[in-house]
Amino acid sequence: MQVMYKRIKSLTQSPFLRNVGKLAGGSVLTQVIALACAPVLSRLYAPEDFGILGIFMAISGVACTISTLRYDLALVLPNEDVSAWSLLQLAGKWSMIAVLVVFFLLYPFRVSLAGLLGAPDLASYFVWFPLLVLSGGWLSLASHWAIRKKRFGTLSSTSVGSCICGNSFKIGGGLLGFGGGFLIASTFVQQTIQLVTLSLHLRNEVPSSLAERTEGWRMAKSYSDFPRYRMPQDAMAAFSGNLPNLLLAAYFSPAAVGFYLLATRVLFAPVSLIREAVRNVFYQRATELHQEGGDLYHVVLKATAGFFVLCLPLTLLIFFVGEPLFTWVFGAEWQIAGRYAKYIGILMLASVCNTPSVVVVPILGKNAGLLLYEIFSTGLRVGALVLGGLWLSAENTVKLFCLTSALGNICLIAWICLSLKPLKSS
Repeated sequence: MQVMYKRIKSLTQSPFLRNVGKLAGGSVLTQVIALACAPVLSRLYAPEDFGILGIFMAISGVACTISTLRYDLALVLPNEDVSAWSLLQLAGKWSMIAVLVVFFLLYPFRVSLAGLLGAPDLASYFVWFPLLVLSGGWLSLASHWAIRKKRFGTLSSTSVGSCICGNSFKIGGGLLGFGGGFLIASTFVQQTIQLVTLSLHLRNEVPSSLAERTEGWRMAKSYSDFPRYRMPQDAMAAFSGNLPNLLLAAYFSPAAVGFYLLATRVLFAPVSLIREAVRNVFYQRATELHQEGGDLYHVVLKATAGFFVLCLPLTLLIFFVGEPLFTWVFGAEWQIAGRYAKYIGILMLASVCNTPSVVVVPILGKNAGLLLYEIFSTGLRVGALVLGGLWLSAENTVKLFCLTSALGNICLIAWICLSLKPLKSS
C-alpha cells in the first residue's frame, strides 16, 4: 500500500499530468456544455440548418488552416520568446492580408459556388466567411502562444467561457425562430470571445524587448517546412475530413450533412476533451524530451494504447445501441444520425489514436512525409465518397468513407512508430 501511495503521489505531482489536468478540466466543461445543449439545439433547428452550418464550416475550416501558413504550430519551437513573438506577428499579418484577398476574389462567384454545393442559401451568409477564417487563424496563434508559455489553465478557462456564450446565442436564436445562418454567426461570436479573452490574459506574456525588424522573416525562413509541407498537409487533412459535408450535400441533400454533422460532433465530443488536452501538453513535453534525447518511441506507443483503451467502450456502445439512443436523446427526426454514428464511431477510434503520431511529426522533421501520407489518405477518402455518391445511398456512403478513413489513420500510426523505432535503438 505504501508503494502504491508513493506511486500515486508522484503521478499527481507530475507537471505533465497537472498540465493535462488543467486542459482536460476545461475541455470536460466545454464538452459537457456542448453535449447538454445538443438535444435542445436539435429541437430548435432542422437537419437542413445544421447542414448549412456543416457546409460553411467545412469551407472556412480549410481556409483557416491555410491562413497562418501553420506557423502557429512553430511558435513552440524557437528557443527565445522574442523570436517566437516576431514569427507570431508575421503570421498574423499574413492571415489578415490573405483572408481579404481571397474574400474579394471569391465574392463575385458566391452564388455559383453555393449552387455547386447544393445549398443556394449559403450565398446569403458569405460575408461571415472572412470573419470566421480570420478569427480562427488568430485564435490558433494565441492558443499556441499560450501553450509556449505553459498557460494551460488560461487556455482552458477561456474555452469554457466562450462555449457558454456561443451556445447561449444559438439557443436564443433558435427560440426566436432563426435558421442556419444564426448558427454560423454564433460560431463566429464564440471564436471571437475566446480570442479576445485569451489575448487579454496573455498581454503580460509579450516579450518586453523587441527583436530586429528582420527577425520574423528569419524565423519564417528557419521554419519554412511548415508552409511548404505542414500547411498543405493540414489543408488537405481539413479538406478530406470535411469532404462528407461537401459531397453529401452535392450528391444527396443538406439534411444528410446535418445528420452526419450531429453524429460526428456528439461522438467526438467526449473523447476530444482528453485528446486536445493531451495533444497540447504532449507537444510541448515531447519537444523537450526530443531535445534531451529521450525515448519518444515508447512514449508514443503508450499514449496511442491509452487512447485506444479510452475510446473502445464508447465505440462499442454506439455501434450496438447508437440508433435508439440518438432517437431518444435528439428526437425521432434524428434517427438517421444514429445509424451514421455506428460507423463514425470506428473512424473516431482510429483518428483519436493517431494523435500522438501526428504530434511528433514536426518534432521529427517529417512534415514532407506527412504531406505525402495526406495525399494518399485524401485520395482514399475522395474515392470512397465519389463512389458512394454515384452508386450507394447516403448511409452506405458514410459507412464506406468512415472505414476507409480509419484504415488511413492506422497506416499513419504504423509509419510513425516504424520511424521512431530506429531512434530508440540508436
